[in-house]
Amino acid sequence: MNLCSGRPVGAVTTLRNGTMIVFRGHYFWMLDRNRVPGPPRSITQVWGVPSPVDTVFTRCNCKGKTYIFKGSLYWRFENDVVDPGYPMFIHHGFDGLRGHITAALSVPQYQRRKESVYFFKRGGLVQKYSYQFGTGSTCGRKPQPQPQYTVYTVRQRVARQAVSVLEPAINIRVSWRGFPSSVTSAVSVPSRRVLEGYKYYVFSRSAYYNAQMNTQRPVIVVPQVNSIPQQNSANAFFNCP
Repeated sequence: MNLCSGRPVGAVTTLRNGTMIVFRGHYFWMLDRNRVPGPPRSITQVWGVPSPVDTVFTRCNCKGKTYIFKGSLYWRFENDVVDPGYPMFIHHGFDGLRGHITAALSVPQYQRRKESVYFFKRGGLVQKYSYQFGTGSTCGRKPQPQPQYTVYTVRQRVARQAVSVLEPAINIRVSWRGFPSSVTSAVSVPSRRVLEGYKYYVFSRSAYYNAQMNTQRPVIVVPQVNSIPQQNSANAFFNCP
């Protein structure tokens, strides 16, 4: 039950309220502002989800719903409170997504880039699930006043049905050279230091890497030549003693 034992973690996510959560085995840890882990707590007792979980991610939009995947099912949460009607089947909620998912990385809508989630799968594969424009949340928008009289118009509007898209799986080793082919967890961390509002980290067993997602092909940020040895270990990310 020691997060700093060096064993790979199962999932990492940042809730809408800013709390970073780490999942491993049957337990999870809450990290403080300095990423120092608190005491372990039972996943099943607190979240109501069978443990261990496969992956967890939080959408990078204003509602910030958190999704926990386990087997063929997923649960959706508002911070740590489950939404009504869950769990649901993954292939129903994510356009036919199947297979053993090891990690998920959520990316926000930015400029012409659509909001999306990268699902990393066993065998060194990844699939990108994109939320189409028009499917995003409307929170924070002021409601428009309703007219008190009937409005007639002769111009017809064609309603466009916005459908999210799951792209075919690709081989990381072939298509994303330099990216770890075995991704065991990933997390999007809110940051005011970057224009798109997030920094991205992927974990490969006991190491972590800083990823750039603002290009057509995600890349790993190459560490400086004079970097400190082992500074990319997961224990360093979690600020373990």
